[in-house]
Amino acid sequence: MKRFSLPLILLLLTTAFFSACVTEDDTTNPNSLNLQSTPCNTPDYLIVSDLTGTTVNLEWDKTKGDLWEVQYGPVGFLPGSGTSVIFNANSSQITGLDPTINYAFYIRTRCNSLQNSKWLGPVGVGGQVEFCSEPTDVQIERNSADETKALLTWSAAGASAWDIEYGVAGFTLGSGTNTTATTPSKNITGLTSEAYDFYVRAHCSDTQNSDWVGPIQLSAYSVVESFAVMTANIGGVQYSQMQPYMYPATQAVLVVNQDATDGEHKYLQIQGDTTNDITTSIEFNFYLPDNLWQPGTYPINNFTDWVSTSVVQLTVISEPLASPSIIKRVVEGSGNLVVTEFNLTTRRVRGTFSFSYTKQVAGSPDVQTIEVTNGTFNYALDDDYFN
Repeated sequence: MKRFSLPLILLLLTTAFFSACVTEDDTTNPNSLNLQSTPCNTPDYLIVSDLTGTTVNLEWDKTKGDLWEVQYGPVGFLPGSGTSVIFNANSSQITGLDPTINYAFYIRTRCNSLQNSKWLGPVGVGGQVEFCSEPTDVQIERNSADETKALLTWSAAGASAWDIEYGVAGFTLGSGTNTTATTPSKNITGLTSEAYDFYVRAHCSDTQNSDWVGPIQLSAYSVVESFAVMTANIGGVQYSQMQPYMYPATQAVLVVNQDATDGEHKYLQIQGDTTNDITTSIEFNFYLPDNLWQPGTYPINNFTDWVSTSVVQLTVISEPLASPSIIKRVVEGSGNLVVTEFNLTTRRVRGTFSFSYTKQVAGSPDVQTIEVTNGTFNYALDDDYFN
């Protein structure tokens, strides 16, 4: 009698157990078994030709597989509720149709008993449809100068129109904000500091769209609560974090000419820089005389002095290293500074502004006009003068 060792018996039992578990109907996660998924490609096109009114001939891309499923039904039916016919490369007709019904047809590749491609369709009798490829490499990035804006981009895949839907992160597709694009990019505006999800799909025809690609998430950003922040749209570019040069190492505001005598003024200097890099920065310096340290609307004037002038003055500083120098002047009468709050209890000054200024290279007759809109300021009265 042949004897078997205990380890050998355990090995045989273990092998039999795992052989019985890996079957065609196994529900184990296939990734845990390192199984290769079978590629299953949708045909590139489908053409339906009317032969007799009760018979149609089908043509499709037969390079994507060996077996296909065609499903048909009245126009408007959803795949899964129609009549299915299985085709191989040598069959191409459907017979027994009702000539009084307008039919629509879909096709997909049968890869194996468990896998199918996506449906291609619908297409009516006498028509054709091509596969609508999904967008790829979808990316979203906030505008560095204005984080309420973002640029959405993707790679085109044969389409010339796309649908876009977005909303606060986690929104349900179908409940978001919808827009369209005719180029593979879209500027999105009006965003808040929250995180957003974006979806994009190709719009190939009135009846054919690709699947949605997404969600592509746009990260939230932190809103800096500061008592030294200025915003402005300068020549069409929005800046939302203008602050005094080297702030917070510097103060929010300065009081100039504190030793003013009778007939002279002290001036509150409100400064905002687009960046601390002086080679690229645009800097505004508003000078508010003490007779205007209260809510009101005040015309903006070119700077003349900070001793006796009793109106709001402004200097614009940019390209300070240019040679020849660049001359910048406020266009008189082009705008106002509106003080909405000047509060010595909360020690805050804030308001809005808009104006235009000109740029002219020294010695040149050419003058460029820059419009400044959407200006706001919110500054702490932190100069020692207010202690």
